[in-house]
Amino acid sequence: MRTIKKVYKIYFLLLAAAVAVTGCTKNLEQAPQSTATRDAVFGSADGLQLYANSFYNILPAIGSDGNSVYKVDANLSDFGARNGVPDYIRTGVWNSRQSTGWSWGNLRSLNYFIANCTNPAVAKPVRENYIGLARFFRAYFYYTMVQKFGNVPWISKPLAVTDSALLYAPRDPRTLVMDSVLADLNYAISHITLLTDNTRSQITKWVAYGLKSRICLFEGTFRRYQTSYGLTATAAQWLQDAASASKAVMDSAGMSLNTSNGTDLSYRTLFINATPVTNEVMLSDVTSSALAVVNDANWWYTSATYGVRFSFTRTFVNTYLNIDGTPFTSIPGYDTLPFNKETLNRDKRLQQTIRTPGYTRINGGVVAQAPGGDPGAVCPHGIPLSGAQPGNRAEPRPVGAVPQGDPALGRSGHIAGLEQADLHPARVAGIDGEVHAVGRHGGTERGRQIAGGAHGSNSRQSIR
Repeated sequence: MRTIKKVYKIYFLLLAAAVAVTGCTKNLEQAPQSTATRDAVFGSADGLQLYANSFYNILPAIGSDGNSVYKVDANLSDFGARNGVPDYIRTGVWNSRQSTGWSWGNLRSLNYFIANCTNPAVAKPVRENYIGLARFFRAYFYYTMVQKFGNVPWISKPLAVTDSALLYAPRDPRTLVMDSVLADLNYAISHITLLTDNTRSQITKWVAYGLKSRICLFEGTFRRYQTSYGLTATAAQWLQDAASASKAVMDSAGMSLNTSNGTDLSYRTLFINATPVTNEVMLSDVTSSALAVVNDANWWYTSATYGVRFSFTRTFVNTYLNIDGTPFTSIPGYDTLPFNKETLNRDKRLQQTIRTPGYTRINGGVVAQAPGGDPGAVCPHGIPLSGAQPGNRAEPRPVGAVPQGDPALGRSGHIAGLEQADLHPARVAGIDGEVHAVGRHGGTERGRQIAGGAHGSNSRQSIR
């Protein structure tokens, strides 16, 4: 009897051990709850959307770091003066060790998504919509790389460690890369289903058309004027594609130029409004005090000790026409007029771009004229004490910063990234006497808006 009990005891111990071992093995095979499997991501529309949201980090930023679009604009602009010469354009200073941007992590993320967005559990039109979004961002990624580096290798799949041929591939011909960019944009236009977004922070079909217009103009003018590449014969088609994409937006996107605040304020409203002006702004990086999404642009532009003291050059200011549409430079002695005289009777957009006589600001809670703002005063040497400083910047100052300059800037809410104005031949070409506040949008480095301001950086592109 004692022997039988002993056997039973051993049997139950072995059984318990087997159950414990089995349970341990099962738990070890479970995926961590903090890790998403490929099926979890690509097996549902929600998973695709969550992945696709990360693509927006590729767009230029408006934070307070040195690569924010407004700082890049001021550092490399050809329409403004600053308090020093950037290393980038100093002879013998800039070299490959200082250069940045040869980074391909974002491309891998896009290619991985495109290659794996094949799960039949998600309806085909849904998958194609998100593939179109990924291809939009891949086109934008390569557009910025070509702007910076010229010829680059075209890589259209996620690389493995065994893909040594592609990992060490040379640069591909420009024609291969840019033709592939155009193919990506055409696919995006055909398959992105979102037609409108009142927040103006998402990619829609019309934003894709807008980017196509900008990229085709960039490539068409490059091929036309850079004759050493032997591509002049193909320039006309790129320029025609730019015009056609622009016309599609103007005819069908429901956009229009903002006129809601009259000639004295409509232009400036684009930059000081708390939310994007939806009839003109197509894509913007929306800031929010409530969400603590802010930047230091207002402080950086107006502080005497912070920033590069950017001011528009007189040559640029002279491009603003007289109020009657005639060139300012046609006035006899225009180049010797004092500031308070040369800013009289000019295109209304000038007073909405820089500080002109009569400009006021809040000083200690009291409305006061800015230095040099008395329209009856003669400024020393015809130069305002405030300089030709931007007066329409849209970025709010950081929380806790001392208000400086225009108080309206501290209330503003967004940087416009792509606008109807970018695609309007009359506004951009100057047919109607328009001269834009160049630099209002941004540069080509990085951030959260469509790269390169339409009226922005030294590589800006607009329909002409």
